[in-house]
Parts: sequence; structure tokens; C-alpha cells
Amino acid sequence: MYKKATVILLILICISTLFLPACHKETEAGTLVAHLDASALSWEAFSGASAYSVRCAIEDGSSFTFKTNTLSYTIRHSLAGDYLYTVKALGASGRVLAVSEPMLYHLGKGGPTDPIAVSSTEELLAIEGSKTVLFGSNKITVPLYYRLETDLDLSGIEVTPIGKYKTPFRGVFDGNGHTIRGLSFTKCPQTDGAGTDTGCIGLFGWIKNATVKNLTLESPSVILDKDSGVKGGGLRFGCLIGSAESSFIDNCHVIGGKVDILSKVITSGSYTLSTGGIVGFITSGKISGCSFTGDVTAQYCTAYVGGIAGECKGSEPDFVMTNCRAEAEVYAFRTGTGAVYARAGILAGNVPYAGMLDTLLAVGTAFAASKADGTSTEDPNNSYGVFGRTKTGSASKNMTPIYRVYYLDTVPLSGTVKSYDADTEKELHALESAQLQAKETYLVGEAEYAFDFERIWSITEGEYPTLRKTSLLAVPPALEVEVISEEQEIDYTFSLEESAAPSYYFFDLNGQEGYELGFDLFALLKSMEVNVNTVVGSRVRISAEGQDDVLVTIRNSGQAFYLVYGTLSAPLETYGGYKLVDYAALETYEAYTSVKRITVTILKTENAED
Repeated sequence: MYKKATVILLILICISTLFLPACHKETEAGTLVAHLDASALSWEAFSGASAYSVRCAIEDGSSFTFKTNTLSYTIRHSLAGDYLYTVKALGASGRVLAVSEPMLYHLGKGGPTDPIAVSSTEELLAIEGSKTVLFGSNKITVPLYYRLETDLDLSGIEVTPIGKYKTPFRGVFDGNGHTIRGLSFTKCPQTDGAGTDTGCIGLFGWIKNATVKNLTLESPSVILDKDSGVKGGGLRFGCLIGSAESSFIDNCHVIGGKVDILSKVITSGSYTLSTGGIVGFITSGKISGCSFTGDVTAQYCTAYVGGIAGECKGSEPDFVMTNCRAEAEVYAFRTGTGAVYARAGILAGNVPYAGMLDTLLAVGTAFAASKADGTSTEDPNNSYGVFGRTKTGSASKNMTPIYRVYYLDTVPLSGTVKSYDADTEKELHALESAQLQAKETYLVGEAEYAFDFERIWSITEGEYPTLRKTSLLAVPPALEVEVISEEQEIDYTFSLEESAAPSYYFFDLNGQEGYELGFDLFALLKSMEVNVNTVVGSRVRISAEGQDDVLVTIRNSGQAFYLVYGTLSAPLETYGGYKLVDYAALETYEAYTSVKRITVTILKTENAED
């Protein structure tokens, strides 16, 4: 009896041993074959899979996951470090069918904490500035970071400007306190398809959402004559940068610069040239802590000519120039027909509108005229001064805001404004040379100076004030932003500091006016080409751990929602956190200054308000 039972039990055990592995194989996930080649992640199709899930575990402990129906993924740029990628094959119900082996990806250089080192002329001229990568179904342009490691001499080298209209430099270039000598241009680059824009000249031709900082150019020149290939309009020439859009130019200095554009050529038509000792044209950006010494002369149909910048303007965000210095001879001549102008400024030629011109020193000469017939500067189309032109208006609020400007009394402040309100007059100091060389001239109180001689400026009696070559860019606090959608089409996390240059914005909230430093969140997402549906009537939820959710209703197509972390009055400070500003609702959320990560959720269309 017992022997029979034992035999039966042994038979059952053997049978179960045969069948159990098969059952186990039915429930255990298979192996997904995947490959990682440089930044290209790919995997083989798995039978029965309806989608794939890609997960990345970052060495700092964070991670992100997204779903895709494709069989490949190009790894996005991020901070330097190690990233572990795993791919899963999913069934229709979401069940995991197969899992790949973990694959290690090390970014290498190019992030803000691990910038690309530039140590030679070849490396300098090979700069790209950004790259476009795919994140799921989204195409994203991300910046690269560069740091100059040594002084360079470009004498005798034909330089092709870094960045063009269609492919601007979008990264961060840190000169790291070094000097580039001998940079020169004698030929005008031809159009790359930018309509009437036939050339942008400078070490950087065209930059956008970029930062160029901590760099000195010694004896650079842009000398273009009748054989230089200059033609057309929309020309933007500068020693450092030809054209800058929504960018920061900080702590950059041009010593002994020489710019001479067609001074012996008579042109006709109504084309425009903007040229400056540092930058030809800048819009919606900031120039801070920069200086120029040298000569700038230009003759064209319309000529906007300046020691620092030829033309600068911008709104939403505004253009700002602060703590800058020019010691220059500047001449502008107009030779075209119709509505053409000559604007010459020791600091800037044409400033049609700006958010702020603040803490500036201008020494030298400016002159504007019609070269062809010698028309005097009484002609309203010719103007010169510290600024060749600034915005005019009968009331101070309609004029360009100007504060703490010191300049030689041999030139007017603006070539287009003859009088100012009493408050603005207090900010303008037209003085003799000897007065500008005395420290006591800048004393505005018992111990307060108009210029910050402790951190930003220095002065030796008998000489004009000079800049200490200190970066004036405030450091953005660490903040991760996750963008997701209720429809599960987007799941993307990025760090603000690796996404775009911050900008200054003007706020008048609760009677408190001032310039704040930060990011326009919706504009940021748009610039990164993240497909965020923010049409009128849709809603976006901002959330963070430990804070109440903020629901933002899109009231107009240009609505802005800001992440603000500092003010213009404290440019050297490092700020601890961000506050949220819903400008449409005139509401500020101070509690968010303590968070390190926020989530932006794009709500389903059916949840939107009518």
C-alpha cells in the first residue's frame, strides 16, 4: 500500500517537474535584444509587443520613462554623468513581455558642469553650440557648453563666423578670463537663405538664446571696402557678435578695436547696416559688464553705429544694458535715398526701445551726417550722442528708462531727445574730463557711489573708471521641470540651466515695479519645440511636492507664466529658489521658492474651460 502510494507520488513529482518550467516561462518576461551605439539606442521588434517603454536611471538618483512605438531613440543631451537605459516590450494590456539588459551611457563633455574645453584655434572654430535630439516623438534643441582654456592668436587666420541665421549658436561660451588676439575680417559672408540678410560678421555671426561671457578681444578688426562683397541689407557686423537674439553678452571686452565699413564707398537704396565695437545688432537680450575702446566708422544707405552696439531693442523681454563702458570715436554716414538715417552713439547707435539703460560711462566722440552732400547734423535723419537715438515721448513713461549715466559734456546724451523730466535729469551727468576722472564725482550720498567700486568698477585718480572684468550674471537655482500630459503624449524632464538663457522681465505687481530675472515657462517650452497645447481656453497645472497646485488658464495666445529668481538690482547674487508669477492674473506664488522640482501637466482638451 505504502509502496504503491510512494510510486504514485514520485510519478506526480516527475510530471510536475516537467510542466512547471513551461508554466514559469509563460509568466516570466523574455529578453529583448537592444543595442547602444554612441547616443543611438535601438532594439529588435519583439513578437506580440504593441509598444515599448524606455527607462533611464541617472546616477544622481533621478529617472525618467516614456513609451514609444518606434524601435530606436536618440539619447537627449543632459548634464555630464552616467545614464543606465533599459527597454521593455509591452503587450496590449501593458504587461511586460520582454526586458533588455541595462545599457550604460556616459555623456562626456558638453554640460554646464562639464563644458567642452577649447584649447586651440581649430577647436574654437569647430564650435557648434547646440544639437537637436529626439525625445520620444518630440524634437528638442539643447545647448552645448564651452570653456576657453587658453589665450589664442588668430592673426592671419581666415575666420568663418560661428553661427548663421538658420543655424545660430545656441549654447554657452565662457571665455574663462582669456584673451583672443588678432581676429580680423575683410570679407562679408554671403546669405544662407535669410531673406535680405547677406552677412553677419563677428567671432560669433548669429546667436540665439545663448550666452557669451568672460572674454577679451585684443586688437580685433572688421574692415570692409568695395571688394569685400558687401551687398543687400540687414547687415549686422561686430567684432565679437554680428547678431544676437534673446541672449546674454556678459563681461566681454574689446581693446583697441577697429571697425571700418565702406567708409570710402557711396551706396544707394534703403538698405540698413547695424555695426558696433562688440555687437552689431541685439534684440531682447542683455549686455552687462562690457567695455569697448577703439574706433567705429560706417557708411551705408542707413547706418546705425555704436561703440558697444550698433542697434539694440526688444520687448517681452526687454533689452537691458547695464554696467558698461565705451571710450570710442564713432562716426555714421547715410548715403541712401528715401527714409534713411545715420545714428552714431559712443555706446549705441540706435535704441528705439529698451527696458533699461543703467550705470554707464561714455567717453569719446560721436558724429553723424550725410556723406554724399555733407548735410549738417541738424538734419533730423542724422543724430549722434552717447546714444544716437533713444525713444522719445512727452512723458517720462514713454521714454527709454535711463539711470546713472556719466559722459563727456561735449556730446548730448541722445541725438533725438532734447529734454527730460526732472527725475531723469537727476540720473544724467554730463561732465568735463577731469570730473569724470575723480572718484568723488560718483558719490551720491555720504558713503554710496553711483558705480559699485567694491565689486564691479575700479577707479584711479586722474583716470576714467574701468570695469573689474567680473561676471554680472546671477546664477540660476537648481530646478528640474517635468512636462507631462494627461493624454500621455509627453513625459519629459529637463533642468532649467541646460535649456535656455534666462531673461529680464518688467513686472508691476501690487504696486511694486522692478526688473526680475527668470524664465517665461511657456515661451521656454515653445523654444524647445516641446509640443505643448496652450491654445486659448486650455489649462495647465503646475505642481510640486508640499505645495498647492496652481491651475493656469490660457487667456490669450501670448500669455506668459514666469519662474522668477532674482532682480536686476542684485546681479552678482546667487538666489536660492524660484517664485511663480502668473502675469495674466497678477498673482505671485512665493511658496514655490523652496522647491527643486515642479511638474507641468497639460490637461486634456475636454477639461479645458470654454
